[in-house]
Amino acid sequence: MVEPRMEINLISFEGKAFACIPLNSTNIEKQRILLVSKDQIIESIPNPLKNGMAIVHEVHELSGLNSIKFSRGQYGIIVLQFKSGKSLQYKVKDAGIFADYIKNAMVNMGINGKVTKSKSALKNITSAEELLIKTKDLEAMFSVYPSFDLIQELVDVLRDAVERFDAANDERYMDAIKLVQLFLSRD
Repeated sequence: MVEPRMEINLISFEGKAFACIPLNSTNIEKQRILLVSKDQIIESIPNPLKNGMAIVHEVHELSGLNSIKFSRGQYGIIVLQFKSGKSLQYKVKDAGIFADYIKNAMVNMGINGKVTKSKSALKNITSAEELLIKTKDLEAMFSVYPSFDLIQELVDVLRDAVERFDAANDERYMDAIKLVQLFLSRD
């Protein structure tokens, strides 16, 4: 069991490590490493004197996690809300991957991992779903009146749907890509 102030070997750690910067910390040491084990989230500080080692700063049980909110981007914001009422915010590289990793670890523990999407992500998903509905109308028009302009419009709408699903970190972006490929492979 990992506890605060312990030294931890990052190379042999069983889990996943993510570089982060705490956003609600007043500590001068900004660079941190979030480690996710099979049952804990560990905030650690890299040890500048020992390569591959870190000092444990905080430890939180995955079972105590209430929800995860994140914004997508190369460096997204992760908000971890615990059942105790504590809330932690981090700027994390690949925030969507981090949230998915935690969710999967929680599911492996038998806990319903709840990842909450941001308002902008939900807006992107809604918009992408509307665009997919629009593609059905365009396909119907194309089957009656085939034209290059309709092909171009349909591909543009599908591309926009793919981008919006991707921006929201929604796995349906792959379905939208397949629709583009399917439409372009038609005779």
